[in-house]
Formats: sequence, structure tokens, C-alpha cells
Amino acid sequence: MRVFQLVTALVVLIANSALAQRNACGIWSSGQTVVATAGDTIRRSSDGGVTWTDIPLGNPRHFHLCAIAGAGADVVVVGSLDQIYRSADTGRTWSMIQGASQDIEAALHDVWVSGRTFLAVGNRMEILRSTDGGQRWAAVPLPTGRELFAVVAIAGNGDTAVAVTTEHILRSTDLGAHWKKVWTPDDFVFGDIWTDGRTYVAIGSWGTIVRSLDAGATWKVLRRLPRPAAVVRNGAVEYPGSGESLNDIWGRDATWIIVGNDGLILRSTDNGEHWQTVSSATTHDLYTIALTPFGLVAAGTNVYGSVQLRSTDGGATWTPRP
Repeated sequence: MRVFQLVTALVVLIANSALAQRNACGIWSSGQTVVATAGDTIRRSSDGGVTWTDIPLGNPRHFHLCAIAGAGADVVVVGSLDQIYRSADTGRTWSMIQGASQDIEAALHDVWVSGRTFLAVGNRMEILRSTDGGQRWAAVPLPTGRELFAVVAIAGNGDTAVAVTTEHILRSTDLGAHWKKVWTPDDFVFGDIWTDGRTYVAIGSWGTIVRSLDAGATWKVLRRLPRPAAVVRNGAVEYPGSGESLNDIWGRDATWIIVGNDGLILRSTDNGEHWQTVSSATTHDLYTIALTPFGLVAAGTNVYGSVQLRSTDGGATWTPRP
């Protein structure tokens, strides 16, 4: 029980960070070693989450750590201002690989690893690639044409990687060396992607859920809500009452869970073909879902504080944790 409480407390710490979403913070684990990012802090546990140590990075500029990935002893953290930090000893010590950008809008949102190849994606239409465990990085040429905007998330398995931009789905079959646009929908914006190693599911605006059963080559819209009428205010286009906000996704063995604003939890048990709304007994915005040794944990916040929910039956029912 103590380990569960500490793991869920860490998830709540993530939900309370200034960039409370899956791509804004993360957890990486290997055996009893757990490394977590939250806000501008790296925390490490060597006993499965019983005790934690804060690790200073020595960065004089305030920034946010956005995502973490690791393989073997190599661990990479990316964040705002396009910064990259690397550890070669499972998170005990860290070195800055890429310094802070002068562009305050620059940010690396997500990072993925296969073997010793790391791929990081970010705001400025960029995918960065390292083939030596995160020591050296280079920008990868992306498909030209329509503006790519931000590359917001990446997932993959083996040599195949799939990245979602705000307007496209990109796919690589050679560990990120080359990319191809495989889909450009016209009426929604992507926000996140997850794979269980076989099925890929991406989420976006207007409550949209899309799926690929062939490693990201082709995609099918599984769910989408009507887009509200646009309103122009002060020269900007807005969509009042823009519907559900889907924030994070997790899936395994045909069961998929999505969490969103206002306590929204969606669940599918047939690999995404059908989705049901599951009661969460909360109106908190849920930003994070994670699998722990003691079940699924969802966490979020609102103006009154934080909330953590636990499910031990694959997301069918949820119980608030004190």
C-alpha cells in the first residue's frame, strides 16, 4: 500500500505541475529505479518509489521538463526552450546536451527511444534524432508542403515510429531517419498518441479518436463530435463550447482508456471500435493516466485542488483516493 500511495502521489505531483499533461511530464522506470519529471525537477528513486531524491540540474534559467524516455542506462529528458538533458547511469547524474534556445516559444514536447536511437519532437516543426544513446542530436528533414506546425507527440515499436503534429500524422519505418505524411485531416487538431506495440490510437480536438491497425500506415476515425460554429472575436476565430477536451490516453490488450476535462473518462474494450463514458465521480480536469503495480491511476486538478482516482478492474470503475 505504501508503494501505491507514493506512486499515486507522484502522479498527482505531475498533474499539479505548470504543464499538466502527459507530454509535459513523465515517469521512466527500470526495475526498482524510477525517474520522474515534474515542472523543473528531476526526482529519482532506487527502491521502487519508497524514497525519492531531487537531482539539481544546475540550470540558471527557469524551464519545464516535458518528457522522459530511457533504454538500459541511457535516459533522456527534454523540455521547454528546446533543452535536452542526458544521463548515462539511469538518472544518477545528468549533463546538458542541448542548451536553452533564445526563443521562449521553443519547446520539445515528447521523446521516444528504441535501442540506442532517441527521437525528440517539438514546437518548431522539428524532429531531432540521436543514434548514440542521446549524446549527439541532429534535426531530421520532414515532409515539405503544408505547414507542419508543432510536432506534439510520438510513439512507436521497433523500427517504426509515428508522430502527430497539430495537423498531420507522420510515419517512419527506419527509426526516424526518414518520414512520410500518411494523413492530413481537415477538421480537427491532434493532441496525443499511444501504442501498445500493435495498435496505435491518437486523440484530438472535438473529442476525436483515430486508430491504426497497421503500424500507423492507415487510419480510421472511431469517434468525433460535431464542431461548434466559429465566432470571430477581436480578430481571432473561437469555438465557444468546443466540446470535450481529451488529455491523455493509455491502452493494452484491446482495452483503452482516455481521460479529459471535467472528469471525463472514456473506455473501450474492443480495441477502440466502441467507447463508453465511465463515471469518475469528479468534475476535476484529468490530465494524466498511468499504469502502476496496483492498478490504473488517473490524476488531475481544478481550482479547488487535486484529485487522484484508482481502478483495479481495467478502468471499468474508479474510486477517489484521499
